[in-house]
Amino acid sequence: SLVRWAVAYDLLADHPAMADFDAERATRTFLHTIYFHSYPLLESREPAANNQHASMLLAQAIIGYLFGIKRGHDPLARRLFEHAMHRYPELIIHAEPGFAGEGSAYIDTVNVQILSFWLAFLRWLGEPVQNHPFLQGLRTGQNLISPAGRTLPWDHYGSQWALGISGLSLLSRITHDPVPLAILDHLNLWYGIDAGAW
Repeated sequence: SLVRWAVAYDLLADHPAMADFDAERATRTFLHTIYFHSYPLLESREPAANNQHASMLLAQAIIGYLFGIKRGHDPLARRLFEHAMHRYPELIIHAEPGFAGEGSAYIDTVNVQILSFWLAFLRWLGEPVQNHPFLQGLRTGQNLISPAGRTLPWDHYGSQWALGISGLSLLSRITHDPVPLAILDHLNLWYGIDAGAW
C-alpha cells in the first residue's frame, strides 16, 4: 500500500492543486517509513523469495527511484533504490521456478500481484522482461485457476475466486500469448477489485 500511495503521489505531484503541498515532507515520510521499516527487516533476515521480501524490495525500489532519481537526488532514496535493485535477484535464486513456497491463496492474491508490479516497474525502467523468470510466477498463478474460476484449495484459506487479473493481463501483454486473456474472458474473471498484495 505504501507503493500505491507513492505512485499516486507521483501522478498528482505536478498538478496545480498540489502547489501548496509540502513535497519535502512527503519525501521524508515515504523514505523514513521505508528506511526504518523494510530496510532493517530485510537486512536482519536470511535471503528468501517469499511475498514479504518481494514486497519490501519493491517498495524500496519504487520509492527510491521516485525520490532519488525521478523527483530529486535524495541520497537515501538512491541508496534504497540501488539496494533493492542489487538484492531483487534473490527472489529468483531462492525460489523454484514460479513457486515461492506459499499456498494458492497467497500466490493468487499476493505473489502474482507483486511479481506483476516488479515486471511492470522493470519494463518501465527499460529492462528486458520478455524472458524474465518472474513470468513463470505469473504462469503458476494462471495454472492454479480451476475450470470454475477458483483457486485450488491447497492451503488453509481454502478455495476462493481467482483475483490475478493484473498477472494474467500482463503475462499476455509481455509474452503475446492470448491464453491468459482467454481465461479471463472464458471464466468471466473481469470483475471485482484486483488489488492484492495488501
